[in-house]
Parts: sequence; C-alpha cells; structure tokens
Amino acid sequence: MRLVCGMAYNMEGKPDKSLSDELNYMIEATAIPVPVNNPDEILNILNEDRLRLHFESELAYLRGDFEKVIDCFHKTEGDDASKIRACSLTIAAAISSGNYSLYLSMLSV
Repeated sequence: MRLVCGMAYNMEGKPDKSLSDELNYMIEATAIPVPVNNPDEILNILNEDRLRLHFESELAYLRGDFEKVIDCFHKTEGDDASKIRACSLTIAAAISSGNYSLYLSMLSV
C-alpha cells in the first residue's frame, strides 16, 4: 500500500476501500429483488462471485438447506465485508440446524 495525496492505494494502483465502503457496497448490491418466477436466475444475472455467493446462501436458507448456508459462509473467508453480510443468515441457519457450536462461534465474529 502507498499513500498519494492522502489516499491509500494497493499494489495494483487502485484505491484501497475501507471495510465500511466494502460493506456498504455489499448491502447495496445485494438489496435487489430476485426474479419472481425464477429466483435462481439471479445467480446468472450477477457478474461478481461474492454477490452470487450471497444469493446462493439466501436461496439455500429459504429452501431449508442450512448446511449450504454454512458452506457459503465459510467461503467468505478473507472477505470481511461478505462475511459480515452473511453473519445474520448464518446464525439463523446454525440455530435452525441445531448447530449450537457454530452459533456460539458466530458470536465472536
């Protein structure tokens, strides 16, 4: 990282975004409606893997596939904004599936 005019830049020369900026982006980008007649179509519309992962998790939760929700959460490792965005749904999945050890570990995320 290097500073230019008070702005942080990464090694590729792109401005570094704060966690707050990244989280705001995740919330805005995932606050879109899914197609009513074919909710899975949202997965084909999105062009960013972490957004697609979020919707995979939401659809899995609605279908009662709590293990998939938990798997999606584990795939957010290294992406703090995605992980924070996924926490509430993962907590609900942990409770719904009786995975109380995961629930307790989520309290420290």
